[in-house]
Amino acid sequence: MIRRHADSLWYVYRLEDILSVKRLVPSQTRPMMLIAEEDLLDSMTPAYFAEVQFLVSVFDPGHADESLARQAIQNKAMIKRAQGLLRAAREFSRTDCRVVRT
Repeated sequence: MIRRHADSLWYVYRLEDILSVKRLVPSQTRPMMLIAEEDLLDSMTPAYFAEVQFLVSVFDPGHADESLARQAIQNKAMIKRAQGLLRAAREFSRTDCRVVRT
């Protein structure tokens, strides 16, 4: 995928996986165990609740326009900056993100 950031540069991401993350919390009673947070929710749900997450790797450098980012993918002219990053799928909007199949 390529995504335009706030600095107007396009960055390349590799989508590793699509996840639905559940948070585990320790029980307050005996026996000690981990319980899915959703089973304990009261009226206040976390902001990330039931949100789809992308597990991604991100590559440098940023590119001035979309076509240069696509060309970098074809030419394998990228350097991995980070891998194993968890990002909310909503961060990859249709207006600022493109899927590039290789």
